[in-house]
Amino acid sequence: MSEIPADAPAERRIRVALSALVLGILAVVLSVIPGAAFVAVLPAVIGAFMGVHGVRSRLEDRWQSVAGLVLAPVAIILSLATIFGLIRL
Repeated sequence: MSEIPADAPAERRIRVALSALVLGILAVVLSVIPGAAFVAVLPAVIGAFMGVHGVRSRLEDRWQSVAGLVLAPVAIILSLATIFGLIRL
């Protein structure tokens, strides 16, 4: 992925931050479902990359990027716990 330039429209940078948050939430939800735990890693990794780009774009309100960046490793850990049977629903 290319880095978002500092002079890029604010709407595009906000979309990256929001996408990171949505992918992080989706990954966490999928990670606790036994059949979907394998799939949850993909949105977690993509959300982490988008979160990094959102944080690096120096938004004034970048909490969405940070939240997506925090949720990504949480989703990966929950996925591994679900896959290995530590979490049962």
